[in-house]
Amino acid sequence: MPQGNASPICVPWLSPPAARQTLTASLFTTTTSRNGRNQLLNSLSGADMRFIGDMPDREREKYVEQFCRELEEQNRHPYVIRNGASTALGSLGYVQAVVELCEQCAGRGIEIKHLFVPGGNGGLAAGVIFGTALVEAPFHVHVVTVEHEKQELQEILCGFIRDLQELTGSLSGASFDDLYTIHEEYRGEGWGIPTPESVDWIHDLARTEGIFVEKVYTSKTLYGMLDLIQKGSIDGSACYLHSGGFGALFSQFETL
Repeated sequence: MPQGNASPICVPWLSPPAARQTLTASLFTTTTSRNGRNQLLNSLSGADMRFIGDMPDREREKYVEQFCRELEEQNRHPYVIRNGASTALGSLGYVQAVVELCEQCAGRGIEIKHLFVPGGNGGLAAGVIFGTALVEAPFHVHVVTVEHEKQELQEILCGFIRDLQELTGSLSGASFDDLYTIHEEYRGEGWGIPTPESVDWIHDLARTEGIFVEKVYTSKTLYGMLDLIQKGSIDGSACYLHSGGFGALFSQFETL
């Protein structure tokens, strides 16, 4: 499968039926480093790791498509797991997250007016936006981009939403424009490059609340929400969707 930035794309594939059925994973990563905790886990798992060097997303996709064609010519059966599992099918998990959030809020009498989520590969944010429309959730979705500039992320989200409409057969012809806002002022220099403010919040939140966020996604999103609240741009209650990444902290800080 391909992975974006320093992440890999993974292509699991099966051997021909006549042979012993084995599933092999080939990981394509654009990172130049062969060290790190993720790489160790990949190696221990026996993954076929391919370091293809820095290249644009589209070029990486072509590289993986060619690899899949070569496997098919050998009567093998590849399945591509996209970067971050960002497909319409993967986005359904965050459609369901909105359903569960609304159910939990209703059960506890909690009203949310604003929901903040990270905007990276786009699958997470698109799923949340689609879910918000599907259940007519009472909140506005704020997407804090951590990678792409605003216009590029907008195009990515629109593509995912179209795919979700086709996959689910729901909300055909619906307009999503009023359901969300993209904030690009907190992305810094892009993916994997933290801002000083987001790093400060990694320390502050851990020490004051016992909650851990990391440098790529969650800290930028958190800082964006808090900054907008402090500026008075957010009226009413706000919710921050913590998308995980705890394990990444161990490779993001080399010294104490």
